[in-house]
Amino acid sequence: MNNLRGSGILCYTQNKCSHIERRTGIRRFAMKVLMKPIKMIAWFNEDGTPNPVRFNMRQDDESAITVRIDRVVQKREEKLAGNRMLVFTCQSLINNIEKIYEIKYELNSCKWYLYKM
Repeated sequence: MNNLRGSGILCYTQNKCSHIERRTGIRRFAMKVLMKPIKMIAWFNEDGTPNPVRFNMRQDDESAITVRIDRVVQKREEKLAGNRMLVFTCQSLINNIEKIYEIKYELNSCKWYLYKM
């Protein structure tokens, strides 16, 4: 995969990875790293695992938008500088456009972040 660094955008080009797409069915897309704090509504399992439902965030023009999470594509755990985080890859319809994005839940502080969109 071809990763463009330094621009704040992770881009996986299709010309280098078309054989991977045919084999796995995974489509490549560009996501910008945001790491914005968000207000989340989620429910928790008995073991304490969060399941995100919808979130509220501020746009660039300071207006608020509520996004309903249509589908959680993937959930994984990562450790960044000693902080355990759950990373959710989600899919939603935002402004009539189907978007895939990543949200993070910091386990120590119980804070949610819109990581990539």
